[in-house]
Amino acid sequence: MSEQGSFWGAGCFVEITDKTKPAMKPTIDKLTSLGKRVYVIDVSRNS
Repeated sequence: MSEQGSFWGAGCFVEITDKTKPAMKPTIDKLTSLGKRVYVIDVSRNS
């Protein structure tokens, strides 16, 4: 299995964000829509 394939095959993800990368939101939404558990850690100062 490719590295990309094994990434999507995981059941649980942790996304760490400082809110400087707007593409993180669609990624989180996509993973959630695929039935994956997604934990988001916000390290921004204005959380």
